[in-house]
Amino acid sequence: MIAVLSPAKRLLPPTGSAPYLTRPVFLQEAQTLVELLRENSPWQLETLLRANAKLAMEAYLAYQDFDPEAAGSAAMLTFHGLVFDHLAAADFSSEDFDFAQAHLRLCSGLYGLLRPADGILPYRLDLNNKLRIGKKNLYAFWGEKIYRSLFETGEVILNLASGEYSRSFLPYLRPQDRVVNCVFLTYKRGKLATIVTDAKAARGEMARMMIKERITDAQDLRHFCWNGFAYSETRSTEQTMVFIRDGSPAAFFNGET
Repeated sequence: MIAVLSPAKRLLPPTGSAPYLTRPVFLQEAQTLVELLRENSPWQLETLLRANAKLAMEAYLAYQDFDPEAAGSAAMLTFHGLVFDHLAAADFSSEDFDFAQAHLRLCSGLYGLLRPADGILPYRLDLNNKLRIGKKNLYAFWGEKIYRSLFETGEVILNLASGEYSRSFLPYLRPQDRVVNCVFLTYKRGKLATIVTDAKAARGEMARMMIKERITDAQDLRHFCWNGFAYSETRSTEQTMVFIRDGSPAAFFNGET
């Protein structure tokens, strides 16, 4: 089983030391995108990246200094956001890191698909960005590349990515491909809803559990229980595992949490 996560917008100095670094598979494609981004001034990047002046300037400088031959820092330790805060990879042992390298993938607007140890440089580029590569948007630019890389081994894919990044591989699925989607719902104002911040945190926690417990079968994740989320057997299907926050009215859940 391979789990896939969305990236974080923020890239900061790594929170820990990686036992080794690997090179991103799609480094040539990343360089193509960087060359296009370099053509934009800081104020143009404000609009293109939907960022404030400070962040746009940081992105501008990062793209001007981008060197594909530079080692960079391990992606899993460099992304900073709710998902990665809860993945908490800084305390991973070398054995944890090896397991993550084999069983975890990180989507990226710039790099396509990353392994945890892939060395990356600072950047800012969401997959749904309006950057044009000729007549193509970023989804068309990547096409089936992310899908093929993710599914090349034929393993079950545990989809912990957001909708934005799931769109880079789900449209290309073949009948033989096996995907298990994870949904985290909270009872709010009389109905079930996805609270984005809680869902992001839960995705990170689930990926951490998978790595720490060496889980290779999605069914073994049914006992995931964090911050009140618990597996809902009646709402789950073979393709979708649903986790619902505890404490919802029994009448609404028919006695189930």
